[in-house]
Amino acid sequence: MIKEYLKYFAISSLLLFIQTSCSTSDGLSKSERRALIASRVANSISDRHFTIDVNTANPVAFPTVILQSPFSLTLNGDTLVSYLPYFGTSYFAVPYGGGNPLNFTSTISNYETTLLKRGEHLIRFSARNGEEIFNFSINIFDNGRASIFVLSRNRSDISFNGEMKME
Repeated sequence: MIKEYLKYFAISSLLLFIQTSCSTSDGLSKSERRALIASRVANSISDRHFTIDVNTANPVAFPTVILQSPFSLTLNGDTLVSYLPYFGTSYFAVPYGGGNPLNFTSTISNYETTLLKRGEHLIRFSARNGEEIFNFSINIFDNGRASIFVLSRNRSDISFNGEMKME
């Protein structure tokens, strides 16, 4: 009797494990869910409407900074809303105290997007914050993870890692 119960329990546990590992709570398989996310990512990029929530900053010559506040970069058509922190070195004339170089809203220019290997999208554009011009290079993977690289003439480069907000 106990042997039969243990055998039944082991088989039930194995079936439950297989079922939960092969599907998600919304009834989609892992491959269907990946395809849905990849489709949402591609549509957001082609529509130029997306937000990337960042969780780490990687300044040049400084250690990685884990971000606690909800920092993000949003693109709505030709409008960029950059709410990113800056850690790094200034090279030329910048406002006293460094200002908030990556906290601005601006129109973008020189927008171009390229589809790379394995569903990776490369997006490049420029934006001006009133004081200087920043060149952005964003890699967005088909799972929604993203890396943002920001280049400036007046400051050291910085990059961010985060995830595209799925709505």
